[in-house]
Amino acid sequence: MDIEKVIPFVEKALIDHGLSLAKLDPIVLEAAWDDTTYIAVGKKYSVNVNTLKGQAAPQLWKKLRTAFALESIGKKTFRECITSIIAEERLSKSEPATRTAHSSDLLTVLGATLPSVGDFVGRSEDISRLSKLIDAYPLLSVVGPDGIGKKTLLAKLMRQGEISLQRVLWKPLHHSPTSDELEEELIETMGLEQSTGGLLAQFQSHPTLVVLDTTTQNAEKQVLFSEYLSLIRRITEETQSKVVTVSTYPLKELEDLVLRGKAISYHLRGLATSEAKTLLHSRWHEVAEELCRAVGGNPLLLKKIDGWYDYIGDVSRLGKIERLTVLSGLVGDFYDKILTGAALSSADIALLRDIAESHQGISVEDLLKRPGGALGIRKLLDMGLAYKSSNGLSMIWLDPLFGRKLLGAE
Repeated sequence: MDIEKVIPFVEKALIDHGLSLAKLDPIVLEAAWDDTTYIAVGKKYSVNVNTLKGQAAPQLWKKLRTAFALESIGKKTFRECITSIIAEERLSKSEPATRTAHSSDLLTVLGATLPSVGDFVGRSEDISRLSKLIDAYPLLSVVGPDGIGKKTLLAKLMRQGEISLQRVLWKPLHHSPTSDELEEELIETMGLEQSTGGLLAQFQSHPTLVVLDTTTQNAEKQVLFSEYLSLIRRITEETQSKVVTVSTYPLKELEDLVLRGKAISYHLRGLATSEAKTLLHSRWHEVAEELCRAVGGNPLLLKKIDGWYDYIGDVSRLGKIERLTVLSGLVGDFYDKILTGAALSSADIALLRDIAESHQGISVEDLLKRPGGALGIRKLLDMGLAYKSSNGLSMIWLDPLFGRKLLGAE
């Protein structure tokens, strides 16, 4: 999608709220969309840069906050905000596919075995939403931190018969194959002849949900995902099959497909306290809310901590700081893995530490005042390393145990 299509979309939203585009607003939008400087677009259209930056831009961002009900939007975040809004509108307007849930006994699974769902709890809203997204989009990207339950959720969705396709091909990409190697491996998994036509013909005659699991790759290796786009597009555009990618970090290569309504990303968050209680033994329930917040509702960490109860005893008798100290010792290696595998810059680490030092979180407004603050916040939120408060306040915070690791607390 280019700026010529974005401007009418923005203008309609403004008109719907009794607002309008000013003369210079399209120039400001172009600078934001193309990530060019106000100086560059000012020269292009013979407009004073101070007028653009000091007058037109602030007034436009204020109008857009009203039109799209956003807490903040600006030059650095405009494109991502509009991309997300367009994708959500397309989903809400799409007609739900007519399908009947079928028994998982009829589901054919090729490739890797589906993950176990024995410890699965809650997530009813996620199941419903993912089911609709798979119906509505040919390509879905499920994103979330390690241990958050991405693959288990998809497996649960399939075992409950919540997808219209009756064949699944689950393909781990831990070995980071090239595009040609991946195509050959898909052909082999399906028992076909070594020919591209045979692969696409199979996907057309037997619609398949292809799950590409990149979660075992580190952030640096994930750049290889760009190699797979051509194959993925052939599968989703030339056949009736669909593709789901599973990743720890957002796949930036999909942004253009999201803009064009060909794909959508789904960020999976942690469990709510009520769901965590179902997962935890009753002996933890007195401190369940504190524990859930400490690890961001991460099911993997919750189960790990629960299993250590017999060794650490009743932590409810300890003070909060003492509890955090004990828990930090149990899950410290998990956060070590995050810090070494997340491809974080020194600026990202500095931003994380600043947030960690404020135990109640830092306001978005304060963070935006820092150089690169807007992009830094978005990156940390997308990677699931930081969270935005859901109580109406514009605050950014970290899991307390992650914060202690960042600050070197033992």
